[in-house]
Amino acid sequence: MPCGGTTPGLPNGRGNTWRANRSNLGGVGRYAVHVTSVSKCSALPNVVHASNTVTGAVGGLTNAPVTP
Repeated sequence: MPCGGTTPGLPNGRGNTWRANRSNLGGVGRYAVHVTSVSKCSALPNVVHASNTVTGAVGGLTNAPVTP
């Protein structure tokens, strides 16, 4: 690993990017993008872009900060 892992410790929780996705959760899902681990590596953050759209989500697009 080039730098620290994730919290909680997962092998796949860093450097993920979500961009231009469309989701319809039908009123039953909480988030279209639910980030469950946070990268400890500032060089490999998880990024959710504002170009994603969701309908029918109970909680909204994401539980993470949204990047314009």
